[in-house]
Amino acid sequence: MPFSFLNVAFLAGIAAAAIPILIHLFSRRKVSRVSFSSIRFLEEIARRRVRRMRLTQWIILALRVLALALLALALGRPALRGDFVFGKSRGESAVAMILDRSYSMRAEGERAPLWETAKDRCGEALDALQPEDTVTWIGVDPRSTEVESFPTRFAASDALRGLEAGYGTTDLAAAVRRAGAVLADATALNKELFVISDFQKTGLGPDTESGLTDLMADLPAGVRVFLIPVDEGPLPNTALETARLEGSAMDKRVHAEAVRHGSEAADQVTVTVEAGKEVLGEAMLTVLADSRESTDIPLTRFPGDGEELLARLSRDRLPEDDVRYVPTGGSGGIVTWIVQDPASPSPFLPLALSPAGETGQFQTRRMNPDELVSADLSRVKLIVLDNVTMVAREAIMRLRQWRAAGGALFISLGDRVDLRYYNESLLPALFPGVSLGNLLGTDEATGSSYTLTPRAPGHQAFSGFEAQVGSPVTGASFWRIVEVKNTPGVRTLAEFGPGLPALVQGDGALLFASSLDGTWNNFPTHAAFLPLLHQSLDAMLSEGSEEHVVVGESVEGVVDRSLVPTGAELVCTGPKGQVLGVSSQAVPRGLRLHSEPAPVPGFYTIQAAGRPVIQRAVNLDTGPESDLTPLTDDELRRVFPGPRARIIRAGSSIGTPVREARYGREIWRELIVVVLLLLVTEGWLSRRGVS
Repeated sequence: MPFSFLNVAFLAGIAAAAIPILIHLFSRRKVSRVSFSSIRFLEEIARRRVRRMRLTQWIILALRVLALALLALALGRPALRGDFVFGKSRGESAVAMILDRSYSMRAEGERAPLWETAKDRCGEALDALQPEDTVTWIGVDPRSTEVESFPTRFAASDALRGLEAGYGTTDLAAAVRRAGAVLADATALNKELFVISDFQKTGLGPDTESGLTDLMADLPAGVRVFLIPVDEGPLPNTALETARLEGSAMDKRVHAEAVRHGSEAADQVTVTVEAGKEVLGEAMLTVLADSRESTDIPLTRFPGDGEELLARLSRDRLPEDDVRYVPTGGSGGIVTWIVQDPASPSPFLPLALSPAGETGQFQTRRMNPDELVSADLSRVKLIVLDNVTMVAREAIMRLRQWRAAGGALFISLGDRVDLRYYNESLLPALFPGVSLGNLLGTDEATGSSYTLTPRAPGHQAFSGFEAQVGSPVTGASFWRIVEVKNTPGVRTLAEFGPGLPALVQGDGALLFASSLDGTWNNFPTHAAFLPLLHQSLDAMLSEGSEEHVVVGESVEGVVDRSLVPTGAELVCTGPKGQVLGVSSQAVPRGLRLHSEPAPVPGFYTIQAAGRPVIQRAVNLDTGPESDLTPLTDDELRRVFPGPRARIIRAGSSIGTPVREARYGREIWRELIVVVLLLLVTEGWLSRRGVS
């Protein structure tokens, strides 16, 4: 019959039952026989009495041994399961509840928001429990391992009323593993797992399509699983996946990309760019079923310094993924130094990055190479080496530290560049993985020339171009170029021909294999020059940038030490009254400020002594949660196979299957009663035997 112990370790106490036996053996007295003729007639009477005393002593010994053995068994918490036990009983239970609080649960169903349905169903599950059952909440967000236990179902019900859906994503497999660990440590007779979720396919991880994982293998034996879906079938949804500021002061725009989940008809949406209550741009976008589309939204003006910019889709089933907060440095947000030879400075790059009289995203300053030896680099985000012959050794050492602290570098070549010096000194220190080869082409513009073609046409650098591999993106002619050799860690974005990289991008570095001063080509005078330059720099600055933060990550950045006075209070403020703690760490460029994880999307500002020093846009991770396609019942049974898992769909009672599954009884209380009776009997016999 089903019989088990819930505290097996205490069974070792059975060995204590040997103590009375040992005491009895070591306390026996040795007696000598002496015959007295005068008591010959009493001998038979004495023998009968001795036999009765010995029998009583053996019974007392047996009672003591049995009492200790049963006490050890009671501490081991024996449990019987089945209808045969002393009346049907549910026994104590340990319950783990995985309540999906990811932001896909904010989707609006036909009858009610999924989150409201989930809370109602969770309340039904709690009502089906015994008052003394322990309940543990398990989160589904992979960035958070929150586990909160409640001693009774009433305490859990009180906590449920205050819960709201969050903004995290789902990792159901990890949540089940955490629940398995909690239940493995529990000692209750019944162990149950409730999963209340919309059961998105994407919530099981990236390999869902290739095969469904058996999650029952992560649970201890005997755990019963109740799956409570709250979905309404596949809900079509369009999400705004990307929104970034592009262009220059003369070409202001936001590039937006939307994705349509679901096989229903195309969705026509309006994309609006707003700064506060002001609409800066608007465009229509048609997104086909199961596809993604992008558009550029021209802006009426460039955002101001610190201005909060957001892009918004017209409302649908899941409003949360229709909004993107756009990172922007505002006016002069990117401090840029353009390093040129003072004897022959070129006007093209300074004008392209910061046109005279215009407000743009770059705050530029011209420098000569010698100034790098002693100049303050703490506020500089981008340095451009424009046809620079050499840089002093001391400057290279300072630039190397600056690069390690997050500084970005752009190198354009030209007729003044010493190729050997670049290969031996400058590139190994500042752009490892790239080396320069021969100088190709002719000095005359009338000779043969190269064209600039994309190698990675889908890259952000070519946004707005009809970019195709092998097709020129500009009519500019390049009559002088430099061979570039790069390792696999450096990406070729554009080329002058097969095996001739033109634009290569590494970690925070970009190199153009010709000049940008008009000596080796006529590229600076063509229309493609400005957008290609800005978009290439934007891509380099944004990849891995601290400005791209998702919910659950920290807001951080490096600031100059002078901006944070000694002992200044550091705090990070965000939307909805969020206030986060901030820590600081000294780095070569200044102080790295690091906040607690951001719990909601929006704009966050780190302040030092009340002064804003860092602003970041925090967005949702739209990838996994925006696809509202749930697992079917057959797929759920493959994920949770076997008779221990049961699916309870909407309209079905939760209490009935829970009560049907819970039966059995712990019998430790009965054993304690028996032990007490044995001890009372032993005491009575001991007193009777003595008397």
